[in-house]
Amino acid sequence: MRSPIKGLACGAWLLCLDVASAHHAFAPVYDGNRIVTVAGVVTAFRLVNPHAQMSVDVTDDAGKVVTWNVEFDGRLNLTNDGWSDDTITIGERLSVTGNPTHTGSSRMFFVSLQRADGTALLRPAIARIQALEDQRRQRRQPAGP
Repeated sequence: MRSPIKGLACGAWLLCLDVASAHHAFAPVYDGNRIVTVAGVVTAFRLVNPHAQMSVDVTDDAGKVVTWNVEFDGRLNLTNDGWSDDTITIGERLSVTGNPTHTGSSRMFFVSLQRADGTALLRPAIARIQALEDQRRQRRQPAGP
């Protein structure tokens, strides 16, 4: 005979997994196969949970200003990689690249940005992967003479 407590515990665990995956679902909102880049002026940056947010005013070809909303990883992930409330400054001119929504709205999930001075800022997960790949390449190189 099965224990009702074990059954309840398993059910609660499965429910938690479902809620967690629903919150972190990327694919229903953003198109991971497409990348867009917009250039404009930062009007807001909030380093908050569950996801940091940035607003960028972008002037289109017709001269109309469109506000793009950029979603980032959460505060914990960003601050673990050195981000702070001052990482992105309101009034800063930059280009931001990310995965757009499936609906074509002026919203994206952050991949990278490039500042007016040419410096770049990558999504921490991408930066970590690139660092690991660099380390692997260095290990594969034959030793010098």
